[in-house]
Amino acid sequence: MKKIVAFLPLLLLTGCGPFGSSVEIVEELPPVETLQSASSESEAQEAEPVCSVEDLKSCEEKAAQCVENLEDSNARLQALTASIKTQEKASGEFSTGEFKEMFLVFLQSVPQVEFPFESCGQVDIFRNKPWFDAFQSALTKKGEFFALAGRNLQVDDFFGGCSSNGGSMAFFLGAGGTGGQTEFHLLKFDTQSGTLKKAILPDGPCADCPVNFGKRRGPFIELFGEKGEKFRYFFNKNILTQDANF
Repeated sequence: MKKIVAFLPLLLLTGCGPFGSSVEIVEELPPVETLQSASSESEAQEAEPVCSVEDLKSCEEKAAQCVENLEDSNARLQALTASIKTQEKASGEFSTGEFKEMFLVFLQSVPQVEFPFESCGQVDIFRNKPWFDAFQSALTKKGEFFALAGRNLQVDDFFGGCSSNGGSMAFFLGAGGTGGQTEFHLLKFDTQSGTLKKAILPDGPCADCPVNFGKRRGPFIELFGEKGEKFRYFFNKNILTQDANF
């Protein structure tokens, strides 16, 4: 456990019920903050030392690289989260709250990439997209288990999804089962590289998992659970976290 504790900070420092016939995400961007006037020369001399622009840029680049590494190791990340939950009381060295906080600091301090989504709706509206066959093949190869059906997930199991030409991606949410049961799945497909990845959940497994879309607000899309739990899906980094964290 001590090795895991020592590794995590070092890693981070280095670097829908179901859809209707069509769904439109209303594009709503956050207001642009007014830049504050510069401090006087005398005030600047009395102020505490701050990082230079170059230092900040370097930190942001390292933090962004860190999240890229975590995305590439998502399966191990989820396993590590589960392991921490079972060991934190015994060890007293590391908490899941601290683990989650690492992601929140990154999302709040580093500007996230924004882009619009041109198409949203049921899976059928994506079948004529040039990347759809590659998405279907990637899903089959990934072998994501669909417990309600007792088999691997198939494209028709999803409630629906959204795609972005500007972001070279699509993501899909679901899936539905018999008797109105639902099972949470959120996968992002890179339409250029053909890679398919599960969303990262810093909060751990959700109880009231997303089934409905809300609005796109800058770098994230609002998602809502059946009982009203609100989430933020940071689509560029493929991170899903509770809105209450912000």
